[in-house]
Amino acid sequence: MTDIEIRANILDGIIAGTDTSANLFSFVTYYLCHYPEVKQKMLAEIDSIFPPNSSFQLTHSDLSKLKYCEAIIKEVERLLPVSNILSRYPSEPIEVGG
Repeated sequence: MTDIEIRANILDGIIAGTDTSANLFSFVTYYLCHYPEVKQKMLAEIDSIFPPNSSFQLTHSDLSKLKYCEAIIKEVERLLPVSNILSRYPSEPIEVGG
């Protein structure tokens, strides 16, 4: 691999980790704004799991209880998959396998 190709691969890794997360967050926010009943149900789930105590320590097992929040994220990922945003196209025709 050339230096340019190596740099491009590293940049893809950085962009894929930040750009897709930012886009997913934007899409989730968009859908929550357009479906206030979903937003209210999501907030009710969060309020039922996390106490309003400021000394509450969040754990991984607490996050796994957010089933409705997880369903929202999965549905948005299904409707608007962010992985299709980062695509590459060959600059010239290629032959695969032969």
